[in-house]
Amino acid sequence: LSWTNQDVQINLTPSDALSGVTQTYYRVNNDSNWISAENTLLALTGKHVLYYYSIDQAGNVESIKQASIYIDKVQPIISVLSPIASAVFSYTQNLFIDFNANDEHSGVNLLEAVLGNITVTQNQVINLFSYAIGVHSLLVTAWDNAGNSAGSQIFFKVIDDIPPFTVSNANSDWHNENIQVLLESMDEKSNVK
Repeated sequence: LSWTNQDVQINLTPSDALSGVTQTYYRVNNDSNWISAENTLLALTGKHVLYYYSIDQAGNVESIKQASIYIDKVQPIISVLSPIASAVFSYTQNLFIDFNANDEHSGVNLLEAVLGNITVTQNQVINLFSYAIGVHSLLVTAWDNAGNSAGSQIFFKVIDDIPPFTVSNANSDWHNENIQVLLESMDEKSNVK
């Protein structure tokens, strides 16, 4: 079973060593009309069966032969279920990766996804803590068995929604002289301004 994503030129080359060939006939799939010709072009997506035979000058009719031709000019259809486009995630969250592809003609041959520059898999859970604050993308690409490909890119945002934490060296004792209070602010992701 071999698929192509191109038009298929059919060239029938009949021969008869004794009296020679007078006519060659063909039909495609369930068409009831036989066409007298040695060449045709198949261009429609689908599974096709080419039936053909020839008649020689002595009136002998060749038995009907057949050939299967599989054409798929349609790209696979990709669905990205998670993340959804323009979604916003805290860097403290996990991101669930969910995608799939379908190809109703030749079938999906290969499906891959890349988050930033890292290959990810279906149903993978990504800890966003190691991702920078900002916009990120998931690119899903699918190839079918005829060589057609399609891609779907989803952009999402990682934000810092956790406030900074400030500590000081001050204690709760009373003082009768000046003291120096040191404040230290910390933020585990985006730093303190």
